[in-house]
Amino acid sequence: MRVIQLSLVFLFPPIVAMAAGPTFTGSLRFVSPTTITVRLSDGVVIDARLPKTGDLTAEKISTQYKLADQVQIACKGIQGGWDDSVKRYHSLELTRIQFIRAPSAEEVAQVVASLSWKVGDNLLKPVPDTPKPPKATDPEGLERVREVNLARAENMPNFVADEVALRSVRGKGNSKWKQVDTVESEVAFKGAEDARQHIRINGKPYTTTTGWIPGVNWGLGFAGYLNSVFDRDCANTFELAGHETLRGKRVTVYSFQSPVDGCFGPGTLGYRQYDAARTGRILVEDLGGNVIQMEFEVIQTPGITSGNDKEVYTWDDVTIGDASHLLPVAADYVYPWPNGDSWHVTVQYKNHRHFEAATTVKFQEEPVSPR
Repeated sequence: MRVIQLSLVFLFPPIVAMAAGPTFTGSLRFVSPTTITVRLSDGVVIDARLPKTGDLTAEKISTQYKLADQVQIACKGIQGGWDDSVKRYHSLELTRIQFIRAPSAEEVAQVVASLSWKVGDNLLKPVPDTPKPPKATDPEGLERVREVNLARAENMPNFVADEVALRSVRGKGNSKWKQVDTVESEVAFKGAEDARQHIRINGKPYTTTTGWIPGVNWGLGFAGYLNSVFDRDCANTFELAGHETLRGKRVTVYSFQSPVDGCFGPGTLGYRQYDAARTGRILVEDLGGNVIQMEFEVIQTPGITSGNDKEVYTWDDVTIGDASHLLPVAADYVYPWPNGDSWHVTVQYKNHRHFEAATTVKFQEEPVSPR
């Protein structure tokens, strides 16, 4: 079964309402009781809230249109509001929809691929399964690594760790980072799910019910990204890239590439979502076959950011009680922004421990880690 790492790439805060409403032309992708999304030809997905009454309700649209129909939509800017049914903020509302033409087979396939990371129930009628291209041959040794790490992700122990994140900014044209603040929290990991609680920003408590915190946010893609890389239904390709030594361990390095609408899930900028292609490396300890570091670059489409995100995830041996586990210990993120600034988040995880009997953690239906 295809496992998608939903919403663990980086989401942006909602934008304020706009004076003039934009129009978009693309493939009708998703209709829920509250939401419509359209996929543009460059892979960007546009999200808008649906009116509760009138000719643009979900019921009327879903009876008049089919999945992947080519449409033009017009929207108006609204003050961002959280929609729990699809786990996101809306900053547009639909004001018009117009049928353009029936979709091509390629457009249908692109929409179907992008639906792997939808949240909620789609009211548009499904289409028959589209044939998938043959998978590339894996390099020597990768099948063992795949089996080891898929099993590891499935059997990851439930644990809590203290997270300390330093957020820094580098202005457009500058060469030095300037630390902005320190964010401390307690993070509970439950398989591929995660939840932050007891958040403090520069020592001051901060309460959130949606997973959003002010300013740049970051994901927690450890177990989920092992699935995103190794799941057999994901269209990733690999090459053997040699051997290195990392933290005293001999590792085998594989480079990988993931296509647009692969298995990593989308990032969000206001009303735009984009599940970008990625290129990166996995560093696998020769003894045991476990990934102990994952590095990748997110190949953004023009208009989403001013450059490509860069992410590094690090695991190491951690003792909890009398047992040793390979768990997240650090992460590093660099995020270019559309205005030319860049943000840098360095994260450390310490004091790993099992859930205590009195621990109460609320996990989102889909983990949300907005930036």
